Amino acid sequence: MASLIPGYEYDIFISYRQKDNKYDGWVTEFVDNLKRELEATFKEDISVYFDIIPHDGLLETHDVDASLKEKIRCLVFIPIISHTYCDPKSFAWEHEFKAFIELASHDQFGLKVKLPGGNVTNRVLPVRIHDLDAEDIKLCESALGGYLRGVEFIYREPGVNRSLTPADDENKNLNKTRYRNQINKVANAVKEIIAGLKSGQDVSGVVKPDSQLPWEEVKKVPDEKPGGLIKSKLLSYAISSILVLAFLGVYLYPKIFKRDSLVKLQSSGEKISIAVMPFMNMTNDSTWNMWQNAIQESLITSFSNTGEIRARKKGNINELLKIKNSEHYASLTPEIAGAVSRKLDADLFIYGSILRSGSKVRLDAKLIDTKTGDILKPFEIEGPFNDSLVFFLTDSLRNKVTDYLLMAKLVKETPVAQHNFPLPKSTDALKYLLNGGRAMENGDVEEARRWYKKSLEVDSNFFGASFALENSYGGTEESYKWLIRNYQRRDRMSLPDRYYASWAYEYSFGPPESQIRYLRQLQELDDQDPTNPYLLGLTYNDLGQHDKAIIELEKYLDIVRRWGKDYLKNNVAFGLLGIAYHKTGQFKKEKKIYILSKSNSGFLRKRLSIGAKVH
Repeated sequence: MASLIPGYEYDIFISYRQKDNKYDGWVTEFVDNLKRELEATFKEDISVYFDIIPHDGLLETHDVDASLKEKIRCLVFIPIISHTYCDPKSFAWEHEFKAFIELASHDQFGLKVKLPGGNVTNRVLPVRIHDLDAEDIKLCESALGGYLRGVEFIYREPGVNRSLTPADDENKNLNKTRYRNQINKVANAVKEIIAGLKSGQDVSGVVKPDSQLPWEEVKKVPDEKPGGLIKSKLLSYAISSILVLAFLGVYLYPKIFKRDSLVKLQSSGEKISIAVMPFMNMTNDSTWNMWQNAIQESLITSFSNTGEIRARKKGNINELLKIKNSEHYASLTPEIAGAVSRKLDADLFIYGSILRSGSKVRLDAKLIDTKTGDILKPFEIEGPFNDSLVFFLTDSLRNKVTDYLLMAKLVKETPVAQHNFPLPKSTDALKYLLNGGRAMENGDVEEARRWYKKSLEVDSNFFGASFALENSYGGTEESYKWLIRNYQRRDRMSLPDRYYASWAYEYSFGPPESQIRYLRQLQELDDQDPTNPYLLGLTYNDLGQHDKAIIELEKYLDIVRRWGKDYLKNNVAFGLLGIAYHKTGQFKKEKKIYILSKSNSGFLRKRLSIGAKVH
């Protein structure tokens, strides 16, 4: 049976590892149920390709035959993402998953599709049946070129991480998901994607945030909140206070700039200076040469008009390049661009190109640190070719770069934000978050919430504001709703956000082992983020594993000590470390840590008094 859209072999291709079907036939049952759900969802008949006995393992002699290549030419690709699927040595990964991404990226629609409601999504619709290791998530996201999103079929209890089945009780499942509902979400997602493909809308236009995707709505919060909730919220306030970052109301995120680059941007009172190189025409069509300097000039003008960014003059840049003929811009290298930028004393430079593939045009640009040569941020804008496309692409590119640079300047002027979160898409979203933080610092919680909500109105996927809003409600029912909401949206988050949301959920409802696992994953991402060793130390103390708590709390204090004395004032970590010392019989160290503490709290004075009497 042919696809709904001419030129495609199937509507849906199901990709999986045979290992995930051997135990109980989970994939076969899923496909059967999905087909029935599709029949109830579509007026038309939907074609689904599913090989009950697929290839597994990948040998050097293996190749994809012509028939499989045709079958992969489908509208929607559904990989069953599991512990075993994310394996570059497997046939499914190499010759189905990666093959589809490559094929779809260059067909008439592209890999991403604009939905009828205005959202943009990927034609790869992952069905996840396991919580993945960090390495597997990175592997998937590297292949997809974005976050791993989709529909989860995961059943979780303490110590359990397996695929969800129709017989599972949603009330016992920590994820609170029901098999039948998840099947329905997959069918609805397929319907939305195919509707978007039929409409042929351009994904390069203005889109609504991904948080509105219909198959990923936030599930209704249960009426009764678990007892662990208040514990979680009290901890969130402890985190803020010990780091003297309560006015942000969020945890510490990994740095967005490399340290050397950030130091350059921190010169007091200075604007960010930037040199924009001509964009290289890589289309093999000389009629595009005119755009090489036109895009360069448009970006320079836009930056200059902000009043916040010092853009180097086009004439000076091109004079130093010593390239008189525009067709020779193809010989421009990052090394040459860097040398020119250093001569112009520019903090950063933009190095870009114009590419064309079939009916699509793409602008690639990289924001590069002049001193180190590090790529701080890549930008990519593309769309189907038409007479006004280059103007649109140029506008989109300059808006993205300008927003990024203005946020960099805002970070420069807000020292605490240097130890902060991944930046939002909008400068306003970051400004509103910081305004909320200042309101929290002044004790005006309602005003803080107003700013946090305003930040989310601008960028609903700015999870720094979402976490801040969650924490602002303390141990209330509203806080519980935001905790659940953040956890359910974790697949849209960056890795640190995702691990933090998962840890917060586990702290409320899961076993300590799961909490420790996510904290360790956060620690692997940034070993200089003090939040993680602090929370690990706290957790190990709760478990009675005081030797491990000492290692983590000492590590935490070493990090914040380098940040400055302000981060040690009223820091409850001294008390936690003192308890761990006491429990392990290290009484001299216990007494010393209380003396070193800058806190004047009654709790610490009492502990010091007890230590003195005993010893």
